[in-house]
Amino acid sequence: MDINPVVHRWKFAAALATCVAVVVALTACGGPAPPAGSQPSAGSGDPGQWQLLDPSEVTPEAITLQLGVSRVGCAGGATGEVLKPQVTFEGGRIIIQTDVAPLPEGAYTCQSNDLVPITVELQEPVGNRELLDARCLDSNNWTATT
Repeated sequence: MDINPVVHRWKFAAALATCVAVVVALTACGGPAPPAGSQPSAGSGDPGQWQLLDPSEVTPEAITLQLGVSRVGCAGGATGEVLKPQVTFEGGRIIIQTDVAPLPEGAYTCQSNDLVPITVELQEPVGNRELLDARCLDSNNWTATT
């Protein structure tokens, strides 16, 4: 077991860096998928994660974002309904939370879920801010590899 605090700080920093790299790539939060019907994230549904469908369309003047949302938990390959995204503007970043409608209790297979395209209209231009998936704010969603 590795208990070197320097190594753990490096793993945490590496995981944080991958979450912040959303502007040019899909969100990089990782971790095990919660079971269907698990306690929702801070929003009003089950956790979803998003990626930019065309990162080249995001400019400092952009007020519209085209996202693809996927349910985080096992759902038999179907993301389902995406709820209204929650957008928070903070200094140097824009945080977007994309919850999905809860599933009925049951057993679901765990292949990748489909991407559901959505359009997010921002109240102000992106500017020089980072776009961040709200799911990345929870350190339980970071995957640190050895």
